[in-house]
Amino acid sequence: MQFTSNELYFLINQHHFPLWLAGADLAEANLARTNLTEANLFGANLTGVNLSEADLTRANLTGATLTRAILYKAILTGAVLTRATLTRAILYKADLTGAVLTKAILNRAVLTGANLSAADLSKADLKEAKMSGVDLTGAKLRDVDLSCTNLNGAKMVGADLTGANMSGTTLKGARYNELTKWPFDFSKGIELILEP
Repeated sequence: MQFTSNELYFLINQHHFPLWLAGADLAEANLARTNLTEANLFGANLTGVNLSEADLTRANLTGATLTRAILYKAILTGAVLTRATLTRAILYKADLTGAVLTKAILNRAVLTGANLSAADLSKADLKEAKMSGVDLTGAKLRDVDLSCTNLNGAKMVGADLTGANMSGTTLKGARYNELTKWPFDFSKGIELILEP
């Protein structure tokens, strides 16, 4: 289903209930600073959409397409993005605390300074993602593809990277602790900082 600008404005600004936009075509829409708390965007087309500073707390974005979407400082706390496609999406300083991104595609996405603490990124594709300064405290990154990803300055305290592909990953100044779980074949270099 596709919406006109007026229909979309009315839906978003006049609702008093979680929005049901499953399967909607919202490509290239400007949804900056909108309240989409608990919205159902299952399978929605959000290609190139502007969601800067939008509130998507606990939203369902399962299977949604967010290719080239702008989510600058967006709030996605507890959101579900299982199997979502976020190729080349911009999530700069976005809050994804406790979000579920299992099997999500985030290759070449920009997550610089994002908060992914306690998020589940198991089996996600993060090839060539820009994740410097990201907070991955307590995050689940089991079997994730982090090949050629920039994790410089990342906080990885208590993160679980069991089975992760980290070939070509840069970790200069990344912080970890004794609870951080690394892939079996990974050798910690001098670039990493052990926190007490």
